[in-house]
Amino acid sequence: MVTWRGSRATGGPTRSLLVTRLRRALDPRRRAAGIDAGFTLVETVVALMIISIGMLGLMGAQLRSIGLVALSNQRQGASALVNRAMEQMRALPYGSVTGGMVCSDLAADPNVTGGSGTCSTARLRLAGINEAIVVSTGTQIAPLNPHVQAAATTKVGTVQYTVKAYVTRVVDTDLAGASGYWLTVVGSWSSNLTAGAPQVISVRSQLYSPTGCLSNVTHPFSGPCQAFLYTDAGSHGGTLSVQSNRAGLGLLDGMDASLGSVALPGLSTRLQSEQSVSAQSQAATSAGKITGSITNLASGGVTGTSSADTDPSTGAARSPASATTATQSASTITATGVGSSLAVTAAGSDSGSTLSTMTAQASPACADSAGATLLTGQACSTSRMTPGGTSSIVMTGASLGARTVTLGDTAAGASPSRAYGARFLTGLSGHCIATSGAGCVAAGATRVLGASHAGGLASLLPGDKVYDTRAGSVDVTGAFAGSPPLVRLTGYSDSVTAESGISPAGSTYARAGTLVYWSGSGFSAPVSLTAATNQVYAVPQVTAVYGATTIIVSGTVTVTPGSAPTTGAAPCQVAACSVDAATGGVVAQLTYSVLVSGTEVGNFTTTLDIGSALAQTTYLAAPSA
Repeated sequence: MVTWRGSRATGGPTRSLLVTRLRRALDPRRRAAGIDAGFTLVETVVALMIISIGMLGLMGAQLRSIGLVALSNQRQGASALVNRAMEQMRALPYGSVTGGMVCSDLAADPNVTGGSGTCSTARLRLAGINEAIVVSTGTQIAPLNPHVQAAATTKVGTVQYTVKAYVTRVVDTDLAGASGYWLTVVGSWSSNLTAGAPQVISVRSQLYSPTGCLSNVTHPFSGPCQAFLYTDAGSHGGTLSVQSNRAGLGLLDGMDASLGSVALPGLSTRLQSEQSVSAQSQAATSAGKITGSITNLASGGVTGTSSADTDPSTGAARSPASATTATQSASTITATGVGSSLAVTAAGSDSGSTLSTMTAQASPACADSAGATLLTGQACSTSRMTPGGTSSIVMTGASLGARTVTLGDTAAGASPSRAYGARFLTGLSGHCIATSGAGCVAAGATRVLGASHAGGLASLLPGDKVYDTRAGSVDVTGAFAGSPPLVRLTGYSDSVTAESGISPAGSTYARAGTLVYWSGSGFSAPVSLTAATNQVYAVPQVTAVYGATTIIVSGTVTVTPGSAPTTGAAPCQVAACSVDAATGGVVAQLTYSVLVSGTEVGNFTTTLDIGSALAQTTYLAAPSA
């Protein structure tokens, strides 16, 4: 019999152990703990092997990805180098590119076949390409010569690339290039990522420029023709001069001077616009010169120039920061003979300035011919000249003592002379008021001259006489009291304007001044400078007697009319439309014969030519407009 008391049983150890085990087996906490007891060693080893295989696979995929990225970077580097070379070629002027390749530079290129000697049969052979190469025996610039770019410029990191450029014809037989040209750039490289196998990448671009464009100067790059506009304005041709009429002899016996001259101040501005735009301006001070068999003297002649353009191949500045200047001081050069001399003076203190810009702004100012600042933001050229004194040619002779003969002179004007040329997209400051579309160009010039004289005589002393010797000898000494010159031009000014383009205003010219000359019995009434035809006025012969010295003078004064011709008709596509304006000129030519005791010791012609102001503009519409 077994007796139980509490949780403790009696009756023997076997039964107690059995009960304990049964209780433990029936305990749910112990059953759960048995389920999570862990993996066996075999299970653990198998699991680790599976994980290792997966990791190795991931590492292999990562390594392959890194290699592909590196190869892609190399290909990207090749693309960048090839595209750079292509852009360099396309940035060259059209004439440079179509000049082609240099024959000698192609000799060792495996991509070029069939060329020998002059390379006239050279061809580019690549995958899918078999084209005639444009070649020449002249010079060329990079990247066309050398056509293989320098190794130092095509190495990226540790990879060395080879980049080659070619120019071929679209049509083999089209030697003139009317069908255009192919530009081809080939890049190649090899590396450990390519297992040493060469990799190649290439790009191509077709280059074409229409034949209707005016020139490669204004249309340097391939592309459609654009409207062409041009201006030219300034003052030209003014001179004072004296030249011997005796072959091989000087102006006077014993003087080694056969020519003396003064070039009067001049201005010039020019602008042209098509695919590229350029502007130039110039201002030149007066310049003196004396020449003879040995004598060669010069003075003055300071020139200031400026230029600007949008053509990158010229290296000119797009917008100069300041205007250039031309300034000189008084300068006289002298040739001497036996008791005689010739003095040529170029005006002192002449001061000029020029400006050329692609963007006309307030500073530095690009001014029109009236001095108004043009704020167009477009191309503009301007020049200004302020004369600073009197230019003259003066002669002395032994028998005249201290007296001088002023053969010709021109004094400084009261205000500056100006010239300009400018591009307008809209009307401004009275220029191109109704313009639209491609716009127009305007040009103009103004001049103001001081008193100008020609045909001077020596001052008269008691006993000296002046005669009208056209027929016989008539004493006209009284008319020459104070020694007035035979030709006098005072108060002279002129101006010109011209416009061309869409809705231009045309052209204008004007001039004013008082011209008086010796008419034979006295000095003439003022001569009109507005006649529509050439006017030639005779200066009858006068004879001045100064003791043993006799000076005989005669000549002419010619006044040419102003003009404003136009050519072409709207819309100015077939032929350019041009407008010109010129003020005409005034030229006095007087021939001197100098005698001493009845023997001629000199014979020469003095010329006073005040030159003229001119303005010209041209417009040619784009062929496809």
